[in-house]
Amino acid sequence: MTRLPPADPLLVADTIAALPARLRAKLDAAVAQAATWLIDGHEVRLPGDTVVTLTPADGVLRDPEQVHCGCLLAPACLHRACVLAAAPVAEQAAQGRATSPAPTTEGPKAPQLGPDAHEPVLAHDDTDPADAAGHGSDAWRASEQRAAAAVATAAGRLLDAGLPGAGAAVQGELLRALHRARIHGLHRLAAAAVRVVTAVRAGRDDDPSFRLHDLCDDLLEVLETAHMVRTGRGDPAVWRGRARTRYAAVGGLRLTGLCLEPVISDAGYAGVVVWLVDPDGRFWSVSDVRPGNAERVRSSAQGPVAVGETGLSHSRLSRAGMVLAGATANPEGRLGTGKNVRAVSACGTPWSDPPLRSLFAAAGPGPLALLELTVCARTPYEVLAVDQAGNPVRLTTPPTPLAAFRDNLRILADAPGLRLLAVGRRSPTRARTLELLAVGGGDLDLPEEFAGHADLGLDHLSPTFLRPSGPPPVYPHLPEAPDPLDALTRRHERVVAGGRLTLTAPGSRAGVRADVAALRRSHLAAGADLLTALTEAAHPGERDVFGRLTTPDADALPRQWLAAGLYVRAARDRLRQN
Repeated sequence: MTRLPPADPLLVADTIAALPARLRAKLDAAVAQAATWLIDGHEVRLPGDTVVTLTPADGVLRDPEQVHCGCLLAPACLHRACVLAAAPVAEQAAQGRATSPAPTTEGPKAPQLGPDAHEPVLAHDDTDPADAAGHGSDAWRASEQRAAAAVATAAGRLLDAGLPGAGAAVQGELLRALHRARIHGLHRLAAAAVRVVTAVRAGRDDDPSFRLHDLCDDLLEVLETAHMVRTGRGDPAVWRGRARTRYAAVGGLRLTGLCLEPVISDAGYAGVVVWLVDPDGRFWSVSDVRPGNAERVRSSAQGPVAVGETGLSHSRLSRAGMVLAGATANPEGRLGTGKNVRAVSACGTPWSDPPLRSLFAAAGPGPLALLELTVCARTPYEVLAVDQAGNPVRLTTPPTPLAAFRDNLRILADAPGLRLLAVGRRSPTRARTLELLAVGGGDLDLPEEFAGHADLGLDHLSPTFLRPSGPPPVYPHLPEAPDPLDALTRRHERVVAGGRLTLTAPGSRAGVRADVAALRRSHLAAGADLLTALTEAAHPGERDVFGRLTTPDADALPRQWLAAGLYVRAARDRLRQN
């Protein structure tokens, strides 16, 4: 199905709230049929030949008049509500334009920058609307704290219901709360809430890109940020975040293209990011990510680079170079596109030559992992390889619908003994696993137009390009050590997956007691106490006069879930250090 244009969260929430109760009860079932809708441009044909006409402004639905239905019940009809409830969540407007799908934040737990987290770079716009709006005060305001409390309450409803119960009504409550957070300048909180709504929809739709672990991380970010704001304990400069990332002058730069990464966001954004490096090995990037779907990736790759007047496309820049004067960049190295930035094209550098070759030898920290690998064997879903030190590495595809990734990985898997240089992202959930983005060097004999490397999301490998020079090494199958935090992590994630009932269902207490005992055997007494407290918070207290169970403290479950999540995060960090 062609993607719907993004919709403003307040518009979605208001439309759902305006439905009569009898129609609101049918909303989730109607949204579940979204895959059967026929979308022709901005016309959505629903079952029964009902047509909803969309007229977005700047690619975003923000006003009720932009969603028109011809049925007799409009505008308070089920058709408008289900279309809006299925649309991606629009990002905050800045000076009349849509801004980034994931605002840059600072602090002890900033969101990880993954393929779905890149901001669209808007030409000639390096301003920071958060500063212009006057949200730079050093003290928390009561209005901010009330807004944070509203988001926390809505997130608590999600925990109570779990994914099965997090339908359009629960999502609408969270959308209304995040809109309030945006108004009061709580950009970090609002951005995390958008990611939660997007992930909840993916989980309910059985989207293959859905990851329960990522949803739990985003929900933890929501509750942690809301707690720091509403209690006044957090530093406003850290926990407010920014509507747009801040760009600062970095002077002159000479950069070499490394690779091109396709971006397809569940929030309705798509495009590409070109990664570059300077002679010191620091990573920089140029991106073009805007509202759209997977079809936009290839046109974005062939589109012009907005930095200066290089005359290069994004695809060409990934294999060429660029010299900049008056450059600006944000703290993550994303280059600005202000009118004072001057840039010209330069020759690229093959991966096998300095400075790029030294990056593969060092394999140091950075947004991307650069490794020298040898293919060992294949499994049904991944390629097994070893690095230069003989350490095992699993190669897999990024979580995108682009078929080129899967096709290219299958070709690499059929060449045991192949030596290559690989660029990818380390999997956030699986140890020793690389989500492969590009390959080059080694035993690869690529055509001249590839300029030494293949971007696996767009380029297509052929078996004739692969010439293994030796026998495959033996893949070292290391024994997997049991995870001492598994008992708590599993229960913690189950609450999100199934709600309060996962801890209160008949017979669940015996399983919880076994998990508590396992934590104590692993000398994780604090974790055992937190699991016990989480279970007690999930069980309602007394019965009312009608025999119905009541919950005396509505905040108890989200509060204990937050405490358990923060403990797991800190404990895993400590275990990695050891």
